[in-house]
Amino acid sequence: MVVIHRAFGFRIVIYTSDHEPAYVHVTGPGQAKVDLTGPDDWPRLV
Repeated sequence: MVVIHRAFGFRIVIYTSDHEPAYVHVTGPGQAKVDLTGPDDWPRLV
């Protein structure tokens, strides 16, 4: 797990040995997963 950014109590991490497609995890008061290769090459919330 690599923390790529921290701000406002949130932490954005990427797991280098995780499966495709490429995505990041956002943790803080809650959790989210963001697909980096969503429709039309725009990120999307998973």
